[in-house]
Amino acid sequence: MKGLSLQEWWATTDRADWMLWFMGCGKFEKATYVRIAIGLAESVLHLVRDEDRPVAEAAIQAGKDWLANPTEKNRQKARLAADDAYATARAADDAYAAAAYTADSAAAVRAVAAYAVYAADSAESAAYAAARAAYSADDDPARRRQQADIVRDIVGYDEILKKLTTEETNGKKN
Repeated sequence: MKGLSLQEWWATTDRADWMLWFMGCGKFEKATYVRIAIGLAESVLHLVRDEDRPVAEAAIQAGKDWLANPTEKNRQKARLAADDAYATARAADDAYAAAAYTADSAAAVRAVAAYAVYAADSAESAAYAAARAAYSADDDPARRRQQADIVRDIVGYDEILKKLTTEETNGKKN
């Protein structure tokens, strides 16, 4: 970020995980983080093995269902899907350790699981964990740029500036 304004950095970075860390300074709504986490999980879905795909897709769908209708029932469904995705991620890690799985596939399943595990309870953590796992899963510069674009498409620079200014103002009033 050295030598760049915040606006220039936000427009050019390929680090979705750093963007989400920075967003934590502005305290966005849960739905914003869930949308980002879903986008990031979907961006690495192509790396998930076919046999693990239904679990990953179910976790993503549970998050979408919660976005469409944020009820306790849907939160619980997301939590159950998260448990399944987490178990799949653990199996992927074990298989990777036994050299039966590619590192990219294991990391992609972790990205989906990271999203799913936290989305039901802590959307900000979910988005950050998904971004870190997605960044690790896919070292293609174009895909990393795509992941940062997912964040930018959901949260533009003007919204970042507004949140930071609001937080700063609110902090002075309290």
